[in-house]
Amino acid sequence: MEKSSPFKFLDAFQENDRSVFFGREEEIERLYDLVNQSRLTLLYGQSGTGKTSLVRCGLVNRFMPSDWFHLYLRRGDDINRTLQETIERANVVVESPLEILKERLKRKTINPVAQPVAIQREKPDNPVIHGLQALHTQFLKPVYLIFDQFEELYILGDDQERTTFYHTVEEILEKAPFCRFIIIMREEAIAQLYDFEKVVPILFKKRLRVEPMSTDKVKQVINNSFGAFNIHLKPDRQKDQLTGLLLDNISHRKSGIALPYLQVYLDMLYRSVNPETETGNSGSGYPPVSITSKDIDALGPIDDVLGRFLTEVEAHLAGELELEKETINAVMDGFVTDEKTKRPVQYRREHDLMILATEADFFFPTLSPETLTRILEGLERNRIIRIENESIELAHDSLAEEIDKRRSADLRLKREVISRLHNSFIEYQKSGQHLNEKQLESILQVADSLSLDPAMASFIEASRFHNLEVARVEKERMAKEQALEQEKVTTRKQRKLIGVMAVLILGALAATILAITNQRKAEQAGIIAKARQLEADSLRLIAEEQGLQASDARDSIRDILNSIDEITAGLVEKVQSGRMSGVELQKVQQAFHQLSEPAPKPALAQMVRYASLNEPIRLMIQNEDKSLIEVADSLAPLNETLFMILRVKTPQTENLQIKWYNQENERSLIADNIQVTDINPTQELVLKKTFNEPGPYISRVFNSKGREIGRKRFTVMSRSDLRKARREEKKDANDGNN
Repeated sequence: MEKSSPFKFLDAFQENDRSVFFGREEEIERLYDLVNQSRLTLLYGQSGTGKTSLVRCGLVNRFMPSDWFHLYLRRGDDINRTLQETIERANVVVESPLEILKERLKRKTINPVAQPVAIQREKPDNPVIHGLQALHTQFLKPVYLIFDQFEELYILGDDQERTTFYHTVEEILEKAPFCRFIIIMREEAIAQLYDFEKVVPILFKKRLRVEPMSTDKVKQVINNSFGAFNIHLKPDRQKDQLTGLLLDNISHRKSGIALPYLQVYLDMLYRSVNPETETGNSGSGYPPVSITSKDIDALGPIDDVLGRFLTEVEAHLAGELELEKETINAVMDGFVTDEKTKRPVQYRREHDLMILATEADFFFPTLSPETLTRILEGLERNRIIRIENESIELAHDSLAEEIDKRRSADLRLKREVISRLHNSFIEYQKSGQHLNEKQLESILQVADSLSLDPAMASFIEASRFHNLEVARVEKERMAKEQALEQEKVTTRKQRKLIGVMAVLILGALAATILAITNQRKAEQAGIIAKARQLEADSLRLIAEEQGLQASDARDSIRDILNSIDEITAGLVEKVQSGRMSGVELQKVQQAFHQLSEPAPKPALAQMVRYASLNEPIRLMIQNEDKSLIEVADSLAPLNETLFMILRVKTPQTENLQIKWYNQENERSLIADNIQVTDINPTQELVLKKTFNEPGPYISRVFNSKGREIGRKRFTVMSRSDLRKARREEKKDANDGNN
């Protein structure tokens, strides 16, 4: 049997611990007043300040049993499903009819069936509301829903789960006036409640912050606990001095004294001086125990008491189970989130083995069910984890923080990658969005060390092929753009060259006509020679302008001059022989003149048109009523679906490409290409994208010709930063008006 002590270690105080729960009398009264004043009370504070104990022991014992019916809830797999199932179970395990009758008589109920009959006539559609009304019918007292560790909804849940819960609370407050809420959470997660408050405005009206316990209060807890558990500081004359020594060892933390550390310290001190005790955590008849200054000095300060405890358990289990210490540590690490909080893990039992839920495979080493079960049972015996009916979790968040400190840089990177992969897989299941190239690269670096189920492996492989296809499409588009641009340049050069050639030919013809008209051969030869020199000089200049190599320029000039010579000689021979009249020669001259003019533009009806936008791109988010509202100031909230609205105009069916870029490096594609086909004239497109990382972004739209037809710049930031930015904008605007 494991050695035990009367101290709580990392367990919360419960209803039957009333006689040994010290130091929170003022907070109990304040909380009791608040829950009687409001239908929703928010209880928050730092990790380790005793929030759960304040409710489960302090508040519970402050209420008379006839004053309330309370249900404790944690998120579990899904907070909405947990809420419904908890209420359903409570309706099954009801009091006996005799107990209900006694309760009603105690409350002097005149007509106990009048209210239930009215409720039955208006059975609500929502099973949660119906279940709450059934509980109220049975017990005829207020129903309190107590949500503990509420921050798990934001660490482990998604937008849909949260939104559903917000509106469920809203409906309960509206339709079940007998129901009240107590929400318990860590204060660092308070900023996440912005969307909740928009749906339930009374969220922050009645709240209580649980402060770290002061030194005087800690001294009171120590003295009262020692008195209750028959513990004596020896010698008696040094009692105050020894109490001060205990406080010195406990008070090394910067911000007050964390109660879990206090309980762990006192538990370890008790065990070190009374190793044979097997007494439970509560009750009477504790054997006398004496503690001296030598005992206190031997245990040392509280600073690393949890670290030492974990190291001892790790070494003990490794030896007992004949495993590596790293294996024990890896299993403990699986119960810790990236936010340094405990991660509840669902499991099922098959015979005598514990099988973790499939989604937990990401976070735990690959072990046989037999080995994993032995480790989990050992961790439970040593009070590291709690194994309940459906879930397993660390005994306290303080253990999660300590385990997180032990993570190596490689393990921390691996955990971050696993978390991103898990979130991306959930998003893929909802929207079909693949991993982008950057995400895929980071995942493939650690993929060999991950335990991936077939669905996850398929997701990674599908993302890899998708990115290859995206790269291929992008490469083809860029090649087409480059070819199109090169074609434009070549066409411009050819037109210019043809124009120069035509001018030169006209010059040669003019010289020929002049020579023939004058009928002086000597002059003919001189004029033609000058024309040829003019031709050669002009062609050389145009060749140099077009960037041709010297040899290519000479070849081109030689070919063109030979052609001009042949044309000129032919025309001269025809005019001299009388086979071409002056009028006919003028027609030839006009034909060459037309050649030198720019080609006429095609009629508008014959021009090929490409897609364009009728109006600027709009960026929108979804309101509570599912309607879309435009994002103000191009500032968008993190982890919320953005809707990009395009009003497209095109006379023909074509493809559009919409790309999302990191604005700081526009050549870095950070999301998928979106191929949009069969765009009808004047069609409105609605594109959705969720951004999980803050920063500046840009969306660019290309038509099938590869031409950019629109872009939208915006910045994604957290809700708290968003509110801060808008407050600053408002302040600047007010300052400007003043």
